[in-house]
Amino acid sequence: MYLSNLGAALQTRFERVGEMTDLDDAITTSQEAVAVAVAPPRIRAGAARGWGRSAAAGGRWEQATAGFTAAIDLLSPLIPRSLARTDQEGLLAELGSLGADAAACALRAGQPARAVELFEQGRGVLLGQALDTRTDLTALAARHPELAGRFTDLCAQLDQPTPAAGPVAVDTAGAIGHPGCQSHRR
Repeated sequence: MYLSNLGAALQTRFERVGEMTDLDDAITTSQEAVAVAVAPPRIRAGAARGWGRSAAAGGRWEQATAGFTAAIDLLSPLIPRSLARTDQEGLLAELGSLGADAAACALRAGQPARAVELFEQGRGVLLGQALDTRTDLTALAARHPELAGRFTDLCAQLDQPTPAAGPVAVDTAGAIGHPGCQSHRR
């Protein structure tokens, strides 16, 4: 978390002072924060987004694309299936226009095919999780029909819309959620 915060502070100082060493340090520090494997995905994704933004501020489009790509790659671990759909959507909303930012940087880097891929990857996280549970069950049904039936039932449950919930709220301690759901810390 400290590396992520330091990267953001260096980026802010670069924006105010215009010192290129601050930009270089912001990018390097954010890259280091992303590489901390034991850090929560939320912190790492934020650091990767910071890496992308810092590089973009300096017109370093390939580095920016790499930073945003790292952030998009962390979306799936950031949004576990065990969360209610509204909580998943709230966490995704925190990262806002990540796919669009990644696509814009890829375009500026002269990589239009990569831009389309990143845009789709950024906006299709929840759909991708749903599609991951779809598979050909022929072999399973032949050997273990009861397990195949149970799997099909669970997929049907996942496809059910979640009940409408109140608006997503962020409390002063940084918890995000809605009434009746477990809060998730940043």
